[in-house]
Amino acid sequence: MPDPLWSLSDHVCRECLGRILIRQTGDTTQALCADCGAEAAGDHKSLCACGAKMADGTDAGLRCVINPEFSPSMPQKIAIVHKSRIHA
Repeated sequence: MPDPLWSLSDHVCRECLGRILIRQTGDTTQALCADCGAEAAGDHKSLCACGAKMADGTDAGLRCVINPEFSPSMPQKIAIVHKSRIHA
């Protein structure tokens, strides 16, 4: 049986800012960066900027959001913002 297909997530890699792909194989979830090829077991948080930590292990407060200023001069679909900049 072929491997399940990868799904594009609305998250980016904390190492290179490439898009994170996710797939479910049985009861295991895998994450893969489409750009640098980083891989990890688990959901997007295992590679994503949302999971970034400070040196002391606390949450860095970074969040992936759909780019609210999408344009030819800022063509990235996903942007990283600090959680203090997200308006509820």
